[in-house]
Amino acid sequence: MLNLLFSPQGRVNPQEFMHGAIVLIVLAAAVSLLELVNSSLALILGFASMVTYWCWIVLWIKRFHDTGKSGWMSLVPILIWSILISIGFFMVLINVMAGVAADVGDGQDFMALMESMSEMGPEGIKKTVIPLTLVGVVVSGFVAFVGNKMITHDPEENQFGFGDDVGSTFD
Repeated sequence: MLNLLFSPQGRVNPQEFMHGAIVLIVLAAAVSLLELVNSSLALILGFASMVTYWCWIVLWIKRFHDTGKSGWMSLVPILIWSILISIGFFMVLINVMAGVAADVGDGQDFMALMESMSEMGPEGIKKTVIPLTLVGVVVSGFVAFVGNKMITHDPEENQFGFGDDVGSTFD
């Protein structure tokens, strides 16, 4: 598993890629939902979860290596993921702000709205953590699944290693 997620050397077939993607999606969702249980621990693990970005890049590099393409191609799905995740997060936050604005009342200025949001406490966390986690899971799964399907598997040897006739990098 460590070789699959941390070393950019070699290649992975579509099944190995999806196994790694599922592990990363579940790990990211678990760290995100930890905010509901313990916000201090979630903050620490949130910084540690930045490692998952490296793991995603490695996974995409290996997937592109499987077709004989450069690992730099991994920037394409990472960029698409970044755009979609930003849009999704923005939509969730707009909905939360709209709900707070309705609670505060009309005629409030932006600073009053922001102050109301900061005073939401645990309820505010619950209103944002679960939807943001769902956005992350859906977008990550979508990009991984569609991107994986669009990249054709090459069972033959190329400059990045052997195809199907070698042991799994998922070991």
